[in-house]
Amino acid sequence: MYIDWLTIQQDNSNGYFSPVSDGTVVKYDPQENPVWQTACGYQHKGSYESSARIKIDERSASLSFNPSRFNRPDNVSGVTWDEAINIANSIMAEFGQNPFQAAPTKSSNGLVLFPGATITRIDVCENYKTGTHCNAQTYIRALSQTRISRNTTSRKGDTVYFNKGSERKTLKAYIKGPEILSRTKHLTDYRLHLGNELTEYGIIRLEAKYSAKELRRHNLRNLASITHQKLEAHFMADKDKMKHEVHEENLDSLTQNEIGILRMWQSGDNVRDYIKSSAFYKHRKNIKLKTGYDIAADNIIGFNPKQKIIYLSPFLDEHIKTRPENYSHELINAKAKASI
Repeated sequence: MYIDWLTIQQDNSNGYFSPVSDGTVVKYDPQENPVWQTACGYQHKGSYESSARIKIDERSASLSFNPSRFNRPDNVSGVTWDEAINIANSIMAEFGQNPFQAAPTKSSNGLVLFPGATITRIDVCENYKTGTHCNAQTYIRALSQTRISRNTTSRKGDTVYFNKGSERKTLKAYIKGPEILSRTKHLTDYRLHLGNELTEYGIIRLEAKYSAKELRRHNLRNLASITHQKLEAHFMADKDKMKHEVHEENLDSLTQNEIGILRMWQSGDNVRDYIKSSAFYKHRKNIKLKTGYDIAADNIIGFNPKQKIIYLSPFLDEHIKTRPENYSHELINAKAKASI
């Protein structure tokens, strides 16, 4: 499991952090008296077109970014929870800031003066292999027709959402290769080859977005209470709802013309009305030999067609052949830890 987004914040009324922003927005009343003002977040740019948004004023400090993407050419593989916090603190160190505190600041008699850091959003994900792009499309199509408990299901292109826009959590599954290829603005040669490779493997990403309400409900809101193991256990319950076998008619051996004729027959049409007799018997023989379907029959009641089962198998970082020479997961993490 990888951490694919992190938003962390901490109280700053004690001046633990120094201000960082991209300017201030001030609202004035008709008499030109200031009503309120707020700092604008600063977009900190990393390498490989990655970025992190940092905002620190006299009230609070916040950092929002993708730790599996920051300073890395892609986020196909990613980082653990501890590595994500290390990277977050290394970004803070670049601005001369103190690290986020897990434990609250207490007085001599044990009263909490200032709380430790809290998490308002965590996205987690895992990658799975279906074997081919066709299998991946079949899986997404089948998943879009399922319902998880009371969650609403929606589909957009190669992505299936459960509870999209929820204030608590959103689950989604999508084909990773085309998602990379669709980002044409940053489509380098490396990302082009990587996207094509993942498309060929039929890689599916299962992902969950957990907002503050969901995190608080499961005691995952405070930095001090979160571990990678706790997050993984929470994600497991959600991903297992999306991770299942898909049974599909095995039509791989049919030509496109034969598939069209088979679908015509399955929809109730009399195929003889649309093609010549010689062509009908030719296609009947081939389709029956390859699938067991007999398009001369009146119906298919009681027939068990040949099927293929699409499994989701874990897809690990070492399976990726396309990597730039300077890509090093270990070096990036070591650099993050050394900066703290």
